[in-house]
Amino acid sequence: MAKRNTATVWVVGSGRRGLDFARRQGEREGRAVEYADIRDIQNGRVSLAARNDVYVVPQNEHYPLLPSLFPSLCLAPSVNIHVAESEDASFRFPYFRGERVTQDGIVFLEFPYRAMGVFPSFLKRLSDLVFCSCLLLLLLPVLLVSAVLVKCSSKGPVFYSQPRIGLHGKIFEIYKFRSMKQGAEQNGPLLSKKGDPRITEWGEIMRRYRIDELPQLWNVIKGDMALVGYRPEREFFIREIVKVSPYYTLLYALKPGITSLGITTFGYAENVEQMLVRLEEDMKYWRRLSLKEDLRVGGKTVKVVLYGIGK
Repeated sequence: MAKRNTATVWVVGSGRRGLDFARRQGEREGRAVEYADIRDIQNGRVSLAARNDVYVVPQNEHYPLLPSLFPSLCLAPSVNIHVAESEDASFRFPYFRGERVTQDGIVFLEFPYRAMGVFPSFLKRLSDLVFCSCLLLLLLPVLLVSAVLVKCSSKGPVFYSQPRIGLHGKIFEIYKFRSMKQGAEQNGPLLSKKGDPRITEWGEIMRRYRIDELPQLWNVIKGDMALVGYRPEREFFIREIVKVSPYYTLLYALKPGITSLGITTFGYAENVEQMLVRLEEDMKYWRRLSLKEDLRVGGKTVKVVLYGIGK
């Protein structure tokens, strides 16, 4: 007698369409199926613990809920995500790159996200810890000189911290050398731009060579960030981005990084429109997620730093 496969399959849905699909999946030999209403997951009443497949089958009116649902779906490294097309074909997933598969009369989009496996994730974290620890020791003279120059360039503290949104949408404090005059945002959040009078002379040099980002090595050691990831933003600007591109929240499945494909390709953003352009680059990294891609982004970062071509 063949051994029964008891791996859980989640069906995330709403209404009769999702329930019927869950029932049909449960009738298949060897399929242990659990059903969750999409709204219960969004509200935090149900958390997924899938090891195999997740089928997302919403009612048409609930497709707008998907952006808030995807971060919780993308956390397990072995999950395969299948999203049902809307019955009236109104749903468009902007970052989808894959095949369509029909099952039980429903056309599914094979979701492109694949997290790193357990061992590659362990290697990434280990290499981050070793590299950042060595880099802090190696660059200690640079850090000390930079601290002195920050203090001499304008009144205020050497370092500043700022709340950013990271893994799983959680808030953490990011650390940097202060590159702007004290009280630069006393009138509210404001992105920097070329020729920004708030930036000190030494701050301008630090930003060009990314020296101001060096204190984030401590963020990596703490576990808030990775060396390579995506640019973490403030909640104020994320709200503005999500108004235009709600799938920004997909990045919550990853740790933000000191460097990213978006930063090395595009640089600092001066407005929300430029943030959206940079988001496209970060989404490319998200689709290619691998240690090989991390090395490629790391190589581009070295070129930006050595040649001072940071924007």
